[in-house]
Amino acid sequence: QRGVSEALLLVTPESDRERLKSGLMEMQSDAPTDEPAQADGDPFDDDDDEEFREFPKGKYSTPLMLAAAIGEAETIEALLHQGADPNERDPSGTTALMIAAGHNHIRAVRALIRDHKTKVHLHNSIGADALCHAADQGNTQMVSLLLGFGGATLPKEPVWHIKHPLFIAARKGHYPICKLIFDQGISINLRDAAGKSALWHAAETDQTECCKKLLYECANWKLSPFLVLHEEDNLLSRSILCVAVKNRNFELLDLLIKCNQWANLCEIKLPLLHVAATENHVGMMKYLLELKIAIDFVDEDLKTTAINLACKEYNTEGAITLLEAGANPDIPDADRNNGVVYAAGANNIELLNSLLNHGAKLTSKWHFGYLALYQATGFGHLDAMTLLLSAGAPTSMSDEWYRNRLGLNPLLMQVMNDGAFPSSESQLQALNLLMKHGASWREVDVEGRDALIRAVMWGNHLLVPALILNGATVGQKDRYGFNALDTAALRAGDSLRNPGVLSPADFASITIFFQVLMCAQCQPDWSSLKAGAIKVSLHPIIRELLASNPVTSPQAPAVGKSNLAAIPFDIDSLFRAIFIACRDAGNDWDRTATEKILIFTGVPMPVIELYCDYIEALPKIQSKLFGPKAGKQISDAYFRQFFYGKAEINVKIAIDKHAKNDETSPRDAKSHAAPAG
Repeated sequence: QRGVSEALLLVTPESDRERLKSGLMEMQSDAPTDEPAQADGDPFDDDDDEEFREFPKGKYSTPLMLAAAIGEAETIEALLHQGADPNERDPSGTTALMIAAGHNHIRAVRALIRDHKTKVHLHNSIGADALCHAADQGNTQMVSLLLGFGGATLPKEPVWHIKHPLFIAARKGHYPICKLIFDQGISINLRDAAGKSALWHAAETDQTECCKKLLYECANWKLSPFLVLHEEDNLLSRSILCVAVKNRNFELLDLLIKCNQWANLCEIKLPLLHVAATENHVGMMKYLLELKIAIDFVDEDLKTTAINLACKEYNTEGAITLLEAGANPDIPDADRNNGVVYAAGANNIELLNSLLNHGAKLTSKWHFGYLALYQATGFGHLDAMTLLLSAGAPTSMSDEWYRNRLGLNPLLMQVMNDGAFPSSESQLQALNLLMKHGASWREVDVEGRDALIRAVMWGNHLLVPALILNGATVGQKDRYGFNALDTAALRAGDSLRNPGVLSPADFASITIFFQVLMCAQCQPDWSSLKAGAIKVSLHPIIRELLASNPVTSPQAPAVGKSNLAAIPFDIDSLFRAIFIACRDAGNDWDRTATEKILIFTGVPMPVIELYCDYIEALPKIQSKLFGPKAGKQISDAYFRQFFYGKAEINVKIAIDKHAKNDETSPRDAKSHAAPAG
């Protein structure tokens, strides 16, 4: 049926009215007569309300609706006479009367409302009735017809789910419709559910001529058009003046000002300049400044100035305009920030320069300089950092209480965010730049961690040596009792727990461990640091490294830039060679061959001696742990797990059991190899 209807509507010539009428009448006679089931869908009304019934699904059109769409009044009358239902709806709840009104067919509307069955008051799914459609078309005669002969009514109070013809007409600029509605007793002060009047709706859609006439009506009704709303957290919900500024409607703004006979805008306590700054309307900002608006007005709800909003919204031209007009850049907003902080966070060098040139302070009780530097660092903006530091921005906040209240980490912690910087080199450059200007690595965060601990935790093998070369030492403990060496040892041990070739992250963790180890071994309290790290370390290889001082022997290079930037030997090759040697330690192991392999890979002799001694001791370690009779029963798989730190207590229990069985049944010893873990 839908396809036939659309074909008739599309291909029938305008002159072939009779053929069209005949086709629609034939469709009507073939239409099913069963009424669709109705549902009481109004959750707020106990009565059966037609406005909320479930509209029939799958019926996209009827002959009557098609006739209404093309304005065939005679065909509509014939269809109604044949029994067509004028109140039948399409899936959106639209009736033939709404369709006729929406297509501005007044004769079709008249034909429909002559039928006593037609219900004029019905609304579609978006709350619009036939009167709303007529108001949208601006057809005064049709609106009068629906109100008079049709019996349509106008709501005198706003209803949240029903549209009002007055506001629809105002938005389209149809003042004659508005006037007609006022003549029906509807107040010009009527407001919708959001609190907006007809004048407000006309202003929002830039219907200036309609606004002029509505303002005249307001004067007749002795009403002020400057109602201030506070229901919505929105700049434009404050006044119609704000709407005019947002739309850059200079004519309407002048009209509104003249209505109240203001010589200037200083007495207006509305965020007009804020709206212009937010919307990036520089021309409107200049116009408002010419009208002598208060340039540093702090709005009571926004709690900020226009220049702060301009900087926050990346409105560089507008912010510079305000600065040149004398705006104060040092007034904080509700978040305790100002334009310098926002410009630094956006890396807006032009605006930042302009703010500083116009006297923006970097040192004050609001700590704008530190906060700006904090923002620039957190986003990896090297240009903004360089500019701020050269202008004297402080690298520390003296007011510890204020910093904690804002929830800020120490400045160097901001550099640890790898994702903020385009490259590791720029991240390292930022760290060196801050420390050159006095940033302290000793400052701790809420967890009690200094910059060195944080760098170790983040696994940054470039920042760790940079901090050490700038004076950072091992010793500060976090709230959990771990210092940088403890943390590095734990992370390196975790990396060694993963069998196979080391990943880049694993390699970085082991590199950082050696870097921190070199630093710690040069400290006077090395013995206590070593003892603490051995105690917390969970991996046997790391414990052995800590115990044997491998990087401070005479053959090891001195701590400096060369060996802090990277470990001077291939760690991956080292551990692979050691694993093979450990696996063979219980058999005939050739120490000389292993030493040659390690020397070839560039491992220093102290480290080689450490590991070879460790490998030689493995059989004794096995006997000590599992008993003298269990040594030969430990499998290759167990060696792998022991080396990577994954041996669990159940393995020892299993070996103890096998050793006990050996004592009672030596012949079955070979059948009781330990499980792989």
